[in-house]
Amino acid sequence: MYEAFFSARLAADAALDVLEGRAETLEPYAAKLRGGLARLTSASWHAKHAFDRFPRLTFGIARIPLVWKVVEQTVSGDLSSPGEARGAVRAPLRVLDALGR
Repeated sequence: MYEAFFSARLAADAALDVLEGRAETLEPYAAKLRGGLARLTSASWHAKHAFDRFPRLTFGIARIPLVWKVVEQTVSGDLSSPGEARGAVRAPLRVLDALGR
């Protein structure tokens, strides 16, 4: 849902820019969308690869309450990617990232 709302906001801003003469096309929308979602997409693919390669270990790490809180914050849009998380949760997130590489 976060991605859809993010995209909708960018699309509306781009459309207003065209209507109000600040831009000639909607092309900047695509670049902003890619840039805004790139880190989240990368984290998602790393997590998928980690789950594919090491399902039990990855699931065990993902179930840690600190890690799950980051998942919740990312899904709700409070964090734009897990990389924005700070504190003790960084260590298990780095392990998940390494498992997915």
